Amino acid sequence: MACERGFSLIETLVVMAIAAIMVIGGSQLFGTTSERSRTLYYQSELMHQMESMKRQYRQSRAFPNQLESPPEYRLTLTPCGADCRTIRLIPTAVHSCLYWELGTDGSMHAGREACWPESAVRAFARESSSS
Repeated sequence: MACERGFSLIETLVVMAIAAIMVIGGSQLFGTTSERSRTLYYQSELMHQMESMKRQYRQSRAFPNQLESPPEYRLTLTPCGADCRTIRLIPTAVHSCLYWELGTDGSMHAGREACWPESAVRAFARESSSS
């Protein structure tokens, strides 16, 4: 009687299928994490720009006419009233949200639903009402 060594074809195919499923799941997780990381980066940059603009307004009682944009995104500044400005951040790289907006009146908008987390909306609304 011959001694069997190694794996059968069925066992090898099962292991390859399991490995493929794990690779697909890992790549999807990496893609989602990467997009979420970029989203948080853009949102934090926009909030930082808003804080800088508010600080300048408190010091000089005037909003800046334009904002400097780094290579990763473009910033635009539009009036939304006499003492109100809206900053729009548009990423230069393709992103599913397309853009984010913050207004000094507490308004928050994005190019797609759910691009601002609910906790950020509540926190920013509280902060805008107190200043």
